[in-house]
Order: sequence, then C-alpha cells, then structure tokens
Amino acid sequence: MTALDEGYYSTGIETTDEQFQSIHLEKADFHGGWNDKILPQPI
Repeated sequence: MTALDEGYYSTGIETTDEQFQSIHLEKADFHGGWNDKILPQPI
C-alpha cells in the first residue's frame, strides 16, 4: 500500500561524509545494484 506524504521537510541540510558512512545499508533483493535497504543503527 502506498500513501502520499504531504509533510514539510527543510531543504539545504547537508550531511557530512562521516554521517553518510555511518548509514547501515543492505542490498535489496530486487535490483540490489540499484536499491538498498536502510537498517537500524546497532545498539
């Protein structure tokens, strides 16, 4: 099921290389070369 997200999101927020590298990604089963899953941060 899909839904339109009508929320407001700020623009111009930059992410540092360190923040980006800390994102836990896993290749998706479908088109894993194009799609990733974002996993929760480990505790």
